[in-house]
Amino acid sequence: MRNSRRIWSSQTVADGACWSAAASASVSGARTGSARSRSMMPSGISGRSPSSPSSAWSGGVVDTHGGSQSGACTASGRPARMALVKQPLIEERRTYGDVTTRVLELPGAGPPVVLFHGYADSADTWRPALDLLAREDRRVLAVDLPGFGHADRLDRDEPILEQLDRFGAAVVREVAREHGDVTVCGNSLGGCLSLRLAQDPQLPIAVCVPVAPAGFDHPLWFRAIEGDRFVRLALRAPLPGPVLRSVVGEAYRQLAFARPRDPGAAVVAAFTQHLATQRDVRRILATGSRMLPELSRPFRLREIGVPVVLIWGDRDRMVAHRGSRHVLAALPDTRLELLEGIGHCPQVEAPVRFVDLLLEAAPASALAAGR
Repeated sequence: MRNSRRIWSSQTVADGACWSAAASASVSGARTGSARSRSMMPSGISGRSPSSPSSAWSGGVVDTHGGSQSGACTASGRPARMALVKQPLIEERRTYGDVTTRVLELPGAGPPVVLFHGYADSADTWRPALDLLAREDRRVLAVDLPGFGHADRLDRDEPILEQLDRFGAAVVREVAREHGDVTVCGNSLGGCLSLRLAQDPQLPIAVCVPVAPAGFDHPLWFRAIEGDRFVRLALRAPLPGPVLRSVVGEAYRQLAFARPRDPGAAVVAAFTQHLATQRDVRRILATGSRMLPELSRPFRLREIGVPVVLIWGDRDRMVAHRGSRHVLAALPDTRLELLEGIGHCPQVEAPVRFVDLLLEAAPASALAAGR
């Protein structure tokens, strides 16, 4: 297959927003060695009703393109699993290499999928997708990257991408050791990391699914962040915590989504909880500034020997989808999935379509993964 390319209209994405809505369970706890401590915590699922002007998310799914949540279908027409067989979401701390972090895990079956989030974000960005994947009985792990979310801080004396590479490789090896070759998928900075990991032929990776990966036309995304009026406001005279989070949340809406008013308050709150003080905001901006030179030429794309499925929104304000031309030129067999009317975070804006594309790409059996 040479440069397979599909363009999904916003109506196509919307038409797939059909699933069973019911109570979900999350598991939280801590892990030391092989010991785990968990407590069951029920969490509801809520989404935008046809009459609601905005969508909401409560530890579950949000589809900002609307659609019925009471049916039993997915965007590709696959029957949805009923809530009775929905997996619990495990949330706990684990150590990979020399980094202790937070993980969100679905302990399903089949070859595993590992999810890496983007710059300034956390594993919480995958919760809408995880809610859908919980009905597919797939083994999925989302992690907070070093320097973000609840993970250990980055080492100031070492290049950032090298630290992320080492962490990502440790995650992939650990997951593959127990469950087989991994599908790596990442958004933005996590997409950059996924591509870099796929360059290593020694890593047990089956498929690479970068979503709007950073590292192409790289100065644009950071300039967009630095120049955003809400980011500038967040760095002025001290602001009360709730005001600061509101300002940061507005910047997130404006930069990450094609329709800034669509994401529900809980989606935005999940992002801003990790940027609760001006010190947090300054630290994240300093990380981006420090990382910028590393993103000028971060890839050796021709060394990638696994299938690549590239997902991008055509209204991405952070990383323009024209960056896909570099991947297609270096890897002619790459499949490009361009989502019409979607911004920088398809996993939040169009989770049903995103999950269908991920499941199409990820092998469903150990045999398909080459094990």
